[in-house]
Amino acid sequence: KRRKRMLEAAFDGDVNLMRQVVKEVSDINDKDGIGNDVIGKSIRSKRLMDIIDCEDANGNTALSEAANGGSVEAIKFLLDNGADPNIKG
Repeated sequence: KRRKRMLEAAFDGDVNLMRQVVKEVSDINDKDGIGNDVIGKSIRSKRLMDIIDCEDANGNTALSEAANGGSVEAIKFLLDNGADPNIKG
């Protein structure tokens, strides 16, 4: 559900919704008791990247959706949050 929202928000250029989805992931980490030690940071980073680099059934990433939608702001948000521009999407 979050991935779908992230992909749709990226295409629509809705950076506020993209921020909200990222915050939800962070809140889940807090709820799950994921700390900020080395292991916790690794888990947090993986979960963040799972949503930032999410793909749809056709392999389109949030970054490729943002590019297809023509949203420079969404592209910048994704890249600033670690999106991999080399993932084929």
